[in-house]
Amino acid sequence: MVKFSPKVLVQIDIKPGDDPNFVKCTKDNQKIPVAILTTNDFDATTVDHTTIRFGKTGTEAAEIHIDKKTGAAKRHEDDVDGDGDIDLVFHFRLGDTGIECGDEIAMLTGQTFSGQAIQGSDAIIAASHNKLIVLEDTPAIPDQYALEQNYPNPFNPTTGIRFTLPEAAAVKLTVYDISGREVRSLLSG
Repeated sequence: MVKFSPKVLVQIDIKPGDDPNFVKCTKDNQKIPVAILTTNDFDATTVDHTTIRFGKTGTEAAEIHIDKKTGAAKRHEDDVDGDGDIDLVFHFRLGDTGIECGDEIAMLTGQTFSGQAIQGSDAIIAASHNKLIVLEDTPAIPDQYALEQNYPNPFNPTTGIRFTLPEAAAVKLTVYDISGREVRSLLSG
C-alpha cells in the first residue's frame, strides 16, 4: 500500500519588508533573502532548514550561509513580519536559483523535522531594472468614477494604471497584496 502525504503549503516572503519583490535578474551574485513565516496554521521553527531549496521550481538553490564547523546550512530565526512569532530566514544566490528575467513566481520546498513536505511561493518582479512609471492622462472630465486594469501586467518592470473621476478631488491609489497588507501607495494627493 502506497501512502500519499500531500505537501503542506507554507507562507513565504521573498525579500521581507520589501514589496514588490524586485529581483535584478542580471545580477547573479545578488543575495535573495526568503522567510518562511509562522502563521496560525504553521510553525516555521518545525522546518528542517537543511532541506530547504528555492528557485524557479523550488528545487534549485540551497542556503548560501554555511556553518564552517559543521559544513551544514546555518539556521537564521527572526520575527521578520513583526507579529511576535519566530520565522525562518534563508539567503540564496540568484545565479543558483534558475530565476530569469520575466519570471513572476519563485518557489521554496523542503520538509519539517518530522518529514512532512512543505512548499511555498511568492510573486517576484524579475527584471533588469526597477523603474515604476506613472502615466498621467488629462482627458475631458468624465461623468463617472473608473479604475482601469493595469497594463501590461503587475509583474512587468513597468505598469500603468488609469483612473478617472467625475470632478477634481483628492486621490489615494494604493496597492495591497493578497493578504490585505499595503504594498505601496502609488499616488496620494
